[in-house]
Amino acid sequence: MKKIFKSLLLLTCVSSTSLLAYAPTNFYRPHDIDFRLHEWKHNDFRIGAITEYGQTTKCRDWDENKRNVMQLYNLKESSVAMLLGAPNGSKIDKFAKSLGISAATATDDDYRGRFILTGKYEEFNSVIFAKYKLPINLSGIFELGVFVPIKSMEFYHIKWDDQTKDVLTADKEFKEEVSDQLETKAQELGGLNINKNGWSKSGIGDVIVALGWQRDFAQQQKEYLKNVRVNASAGISIPTGEKKDENQSFSLPLGNDGAWGIPMSLGLDLDFVYNFRAGFELDFFGLFDTTRTYRMKTFRQQTDFLLLHKGEATKSQGATWRFHLFGQAKRIVKGFSALIGYEFLKHDEDRLSPKSYDFSYHIVNSAESLHEWNVHNFVFELGYDPFGQNSKFAVKPHMSFFYKMPVTGKRVITTPTFGGQVAFSF
Repeated sequence: MKKIFKSLLLLTCVSSTSLLAYAPTNFYRPHDIDFRLHEWKHNDFRIGAITEYGQTTKCRDWDENKRNVMQLYNLKESSVAMLLGAPNGSKIDKFAKSLGISAATATDDDYRGRFILTGKYEEFNSVIFAKYKLPINLSGIFELGVFVPIKSMEFYHIKWDDQTKDVLTADKEFKEEVSDQLETKAQELGGLNINKNGWSKSGIGDVIVALGWQRDFAQQQKEYLKNVRVNASAGISIPTGEKKDENQSFSLPLGNDGAWGIPMSLGLDLDFVYNFRAGFELDFFGLFDTTRTYRMKTFRQQTDFLLLHKGEATKSQGATWRFHLFGQAKRIVKGFSALIGYEFLKHDEDRLSPKSYDFSYHIVNSAESLHEWNVHNFVFELGYDPFGQNSKFAVKPHMSFFYKMPVTGKRVITTPTFGGQVAFSF
């Protein structure tokens, strides 16, 4: 059996993928601490599956205000600004001049060409994972973990509400030429699909293979503290997930948008009397630079879902940080445990360095979607471990159910989620 499971684990490492998608949502990353089963003892293998689901109409904008999920980056989308900043003599420049549009304030009264977007967001994650306790004769326990998730994301019930007034001749002309046929014009001028009927994507994300280590320090002389466990891990994220589709306004990547990454973590668990455990973990995820074609701003007032210009650029992706603090009551009733956790997730700002003089570095990087985002969550989890670490059972199941409640955040889709985990230790 051990040879069989080793072969399956090796095959999984070679051929599968994992989801560590840093789209601006509060969904779990597959190796988060809430789902970890630390106890090995008589076990060498662990396989399991995690699921998480949530849907919402809410987000937190750049100023931490509650907005509709489609107003994540801008309160309104501007079809006037999308026509500005084009190179002289280009198709977009000629069309803007034919309408008398310029950078002058008179061309934009906060109504003409403005759209208020509303809609809903839905996400479903299912992650298969496998872990193997390595036969390394060093202090502590070493484990090799592989995570194989499948993800589905969707924006739906999209509404583009035109704010253009039907008063001035210029208003009427703009409505006829642009606002009333925005979908056609965006496709014609920039090859951009504004996803009036919504957007969805399903598939596998980026492979993560991680090496973990843990060591117990028994506290036999302490009255209340019984054990201290130090946890650490490091791994690699392989960019096998589908990238963001630059020709779709609402597209999100299934992985880290084509970037290789290095996830690392360090944690401390404290076991007390009365079967109480508390601890914390700090995660760091760094991504390498990528160079490819991106949609970029050519005018500072342009909005993130209406960018007509594309060009080659190098993207320096910001680091992602995660802090998790938890308290757990173990075996409150035979086999049951309860956990309450607090999670803070923060992604530093990204930066684009254009390869063409048609783009200004400062204008390009004024896009809201490139700036920092963060989220605060509370997590409530109920676990069931019927056999504990009783060595007479060859297979030990474990399951848990959770509810995650977002509290606040910045530039993030805040989705109350629920889900669970089933795992088997051998």
